[in-house]
Amino acid sequence: MLKRTIKDYSMPKLLGGVFPMDKITFLYGESGVGKTVSAIKALNESDVVPILIDYDHNLSPEVNGCKYIHIDGYAIKKTDNVIKNEVIIIDTYAKMDMKILKMLEPFNTIIIIGHNKGIATKTDIPDADEEFVNHVGSKLYLAYNKKYGTYNLTVFKCRGYSGDRIIADWMR
Repeated sequence: MLKRTIKDYSMPKLLGGVFPMDKITFLYGESGVGKTVSAIKALNESDVVPILIDYDHNLSPEVNGCKYIHIDGYAIKKTDNVIKNEVIIIDTYAKMDMKILKMLEPFNTIIIIGHNKGIATKTDIPDADEEFVNHVGSKLYLAYNKKYGTYNLTVFKCRGYSGDRIIADWMR
């Protein structure tokens, strides 16, 4: 018998109801649908003030009506001190530096904001590397439903989540 048998099967703690603690979440959808602000609002409801590493020119916390520490992603250097035990939002996948992600990943809960590729009638295709997206702790898709006028969060994958797969008017 191998000596490295897994014996701890604890359920992941979810922050904001859909973000597994100490894992990577990929939250994607159309540009401008409110992914970043909705994620921050969900975290704020869990009394979490995340760090936003911003490559997407977001507005201030005051303008967005939520609380976060705003860091210019383009100003981060690989020689900066490693952030530990925080909730970090990286906006966006297309602009982030994978070396910075690898530096942060082992120590933090990370939410990466991405966009979708609209191909023919299928709009829920992420703009990220398929292997990367398939191995994150949580994969979420935010979209505007024109028929009902709601912003729906689809939970494609989320370790420890047992709620509805479609959350209507998420964080509105």
